[in-house]
Amino acid sequence: MRYNYFFILFFLFSCKKNKVEYTGELIGHAATGLKIQNQVYHDNSKEAVDFSLSMNGCNGVEIDIQMSSEGDLWLFHDTKLDVETDGNGCIFDLTNNELAQIKYKTSNKEHLVKLSDLDYAKFENKTLLLDIRHYTECQNKILDPILFINALDKIEGLKSGKINLFVLLSDAEWVDVFHVNGYRVLFSANTYEEYVSVNTLISEGVIIKNKGISEDEVQALHDLNKKVFIFDIRAPKETRLAMKKNPDAIVTDDLRTAIIEKN
Repeated sequence: MRYNYFFILFFLFSCKKNKVEYTGELIGHAATGLKIQNQVYHDNSKEAVDFSLSMNGCNGVEIDIQMSSEGDLWLFHDTKLDVETDGNGCIFDLTNNELAQIKYKTSNKEHLVKLSDLDYAKFENKTLLLDIRHYTECQNKILDPILFINALDKIEGLKSGKINLFVLLSDAEWVDVFHVNGYRVLFSANTYEEYVSVNTLISEGVIIKNKGISEDEVQALHDLNKKVFIFDIRAPKETRLAMKKNPDAIVTDDLRTAIIEKN
């Protein structure tokens, strides 16, 4: 009995000693995680956004943005609608009315949602990352960045100053355009080398894969006053590894686990 008591004390002390101290933000990737089986709500749905923001310890969400044929922005990740929804084709080929009828193939049958229809009161003092999906596969073309800027500018509450807003861009030429129009940009990269090799000095920083950057490289970017957001995190081990690197934020596919690990 005495042996068991000391073993328990040793175990608890070891866990506390090995716990990673992390003070950065926790962001829900695609709100509740991308392509996660048995998730409560489908990624990029309004329900998923509201659910993540309601969690104590969630600092914000990342969502994917695509443009309709009428120039409005909708939340959706994939290039085509066919696999995940009861719709067909690409977002850019459909009208707002057509998109509003489409539902995900989930038990909750969530509708697609426009960016303008989110409740921005829930984002006050939160971080919102908008991943701009600028390529439309059905027409095999890259859209004009000004179209996205015009669409973003007309959304009431989005640029209120109460939201910590960033746009995520993978095209270096787009960084200047969004920067000039008053948007803070995180360049999306797979590796540290990719980020430093492109001319993105006016970007606020980088959003980068967990395996693509080391702790020392995070510090090197911090020394340049660049923000570092790390994504591609699904398991507890990956979460602890990312936290050890001390980024400004972790964009996780398992928000619950990340909150537990941080606390």
